[in-house]
Amino acid sequence: MWTIASLIESIRWCDAEVNSRGNMTYSYYSPGLRYDVDFAPDCQPHWTWYTTAMDGRQFGVWVNQHALTVLTLVSGACWALTECEDFEAFVREMLYLDQKYDESEHNPQDRTAFLVPLTENNE
Repeated sequence: MWTIASLIESIRWCDAEVNSRGNMTYSYYSPGLRYDVDFAPDCQPHWTWYTTAMDGRQFGVWVNQHALTVLTLVSGACWALTECEDFEAFVREMLYLDQKYDESEHNPQDRTAFLVPLTENNE
């Protein structure tokens, strides 16, 4: 069965580079659809769809605040996994995403929620 965990395990075998925000980013080429993540058995409760104006079958962004990780699918074949070392680095990544991707008009989202550290009260 396809899972996000198995995808991430495959991605971590690929070359990584430090992005402009100081976070480790891995790139992996494999056909996929956003629904693979949306309906993966391990998507909930930790992976959250990060809505953008570009969302579609072959594009999606998901955020895992618990693991300080961002997963992106572009053009239905290029996966990117960004891992942040600490919450400060995660906030830098979230601010970058906010600048890079316009918000979805159809699925508005409070993006500031990603800028607040998780506690037992707001998990």
